[in-house]
Amino acid sequence: MKYKTESIRLFFIFGKKSGDSPAFPKKTAAAFLLALALALAGCGYESGGDLTLLQSIGIAFTDGPVADYSSLEAQSRGRLLTAQRKWDLEQVQMQLMVGGYLAFFGSSLDEHPVFAPDNGAKFYVITYETVDTDGVSIITASGALWIPKKGPSDPMPLLSYGHGTVITTDITNTRIEPGLFAAKGYVAASTDYIGYGASSAKNHPYCHAKTMASSTIDMLRAARKFARYNNITINNRLFIMGYSEGGMTAMSTVKTIEGDAALKLEFPITAAAPMSGPYDIRGTADQMIQPNKTVVPEYLTFILPVYRDIYSLVQPLNYYIDATIAASLGADYFPRADGSSFAASLPTNTSALLQAAFITSYMGGGETDLKSALDANNTYNFTPKTSMRLYGGVADTRVPITNTTRALSYFAEKNASRVTSEVLDSSYGDHTDLVLPIYDRVLGYFGGFL
Repeated sequence: MKYKTESIRLFFIFGKKSGDSPAFPKKTAAAFLLALALALAGCGYESGGDLTLLQSIGIAFTDGPVADYSSLEAQSRGRLLTAQRKWDLEQVQMQLMVGGYLAFFGSSLDEHPVFAPDNGAKFYVITYETVDTDGVSIITASGALWIPKKGPSDPMPLLSYGHGTVITTDITNTRIEPGLFAAKGYVAASTDYIGYGASSAKNHPYCHAKTMASSTIDMLRAARKFARYNNITINNRLFIMGYSEGGMTAMSTVKTIEGDAALKLEFPITAAAPMSGPYDIRGTADQMIQPNKTVVPEYLTFILPVYRDIYSLVQPLNYYIDATIAASLGADYFPRADGSSFAASLPTNTSALLQAAFITSYMGGGETDLKSALDANNTYNFTPKTSMRLYGGVADTRVPITNTTRALSYFAEKNASRVTSEVLDSSYGDHTDLVLPIYDRVLGYFGGFL
């Protein structure tokens, strides 16, 4: 069952229609608004233009001052530029916020007591420097940073959270999600990804593995600098996680760190949890690029222009995608303000979405340049040395479980003995239904390393 809302959007999923929110009945939506409003009403800090949902019910906040750190370091990857405090939540306010978040999914702290906050937290939006898709050009990006409210003598672990696909320009909730883990004592850092926030003038490099990893790594660098500049003690434990597109981000980040000797010294990973991610981009494309196949259309609609731009594929976009759809994408194609309505308008049958000649060529020996680009973005093809647990669900129709099983099979072939998995059976439901059960398990898994 699916519900729609215009005031709140949570997009955890890879290729999910952006007008569709996770299971969200009206009374649950009201509970989320009420709980979040109550939680934040007394904190004195705001989301700026982000929390229009709270402003719409008469609650407004005031942003904290912008702290400028740019003079402390020359231009470089991971340089912290600015930080602005949005909220300052006591433990009871965090409990209301987390409770409201769980209610969003029709759940509660009674069902998932592991999410009960252990502390308050402060939420900041930071800007920092990272590299563009060429791996060289320095650009400004942004992200959410949640700092647990603990004493200076209580060192805290650092956690990287990779959020799922967001087709619209509204990233309100992707910035709230890391707060679930700050409530359990983790300094939680989550890049907005290129294409959102401070880098919104650019298209989001959807499922471009190298960029997802580089923006995450540089966000971690900036988070550490913020902690150092503000006398916040982070210990030597680093956790990396992400769901859906964020699962791919988590896997790519581990792969990138482990493949570079200097990065391994800079970022010794304690444990990682990629969740329901598209690790096998090529295999997923092979399953979809067939005639009369029912698909989640956003996947191909946005992957194709992104890879065409990044890898300089020679064919015009309307060679791959229906000409009318290709023309409607334009130069500024992802994310887009009309993401909900645009996604709803896309045909779900590949014979209506894609050009017949392209499908025929792809299924034969053609499209070698595109296939090469897809292969370059498979993230499972390495041998993890990190303690890693993969999570997924057999009934996931958005990100097929074959992504997880392909990764696990490869890891087994390479004798990656520190990789384990937990695959939830069909009773746990589809992609969005899996979010809370999997997050619940990840907290338990990471807790074993603290």
